[in-house]
Amino acid sequence: MHPCGPPFVEYGGVDSLSVRPANISDWPHIWPIWREVVATGETHPYPMEATEHEAIALWLKPQGSVVFVAEKAGEVVAAMMTKPMRYGNGDHIASFDLMVHRERRRRGIGRAVSPYVIEAARQAGYAGMEAFAVVETNVAAVRLWHSLGFRTIATVPAAFRHPTHGLVAVYHMYRSL
Repeated sequence: MHPCGPPFVEYGGVDSLSVRPANISDWPHIWPIWREVVATGETHPYPMEATEHEAIALWLKPQGSVVFVAEKAGEVVAAMMTKPMRYGNGDHIASFDLMVHRERRRRGIGRAVSPYVIEAARQAGYAGMEAFAVVETNVAAVRLWHSLGFRTIATVPAAFRHPTHGLVAVYHMYRSL
């Protein structure tokens, strides 16, 4: 499975946001977003002090991994990675991770990027998508995934060490394609 999706899509409703599969030359623009999101320790279960080399290993190197970028006026404002949730007999379910630039959040960018990536996963032959470990305090993400047809299928209590709220639950969310 290898989602690549349509080559380019524009979303006029979000001030001409374009979404496309990323290429290696996009990484220098993705890395600052990735680093800032992860360093806060609030929404993603990656090591807060992860290096760029570790980020590349987590996002670009896994077998079947594909990264998409959203651009506005030539600036990368968000990135979303997909990969098989599992390998072998479980490679028909996609996992994904969305990160939006700090200054661009709450403007509909995640809502514009996600359907594009969902469709790319469908076109690649995935049967479903699983959001693994959505932090319960990330209310905007929980609301977004529910609005896009994901169901919370499990709650793991105290599975995430939030820097402000302490131990909080994570949700496993799923939607079929």
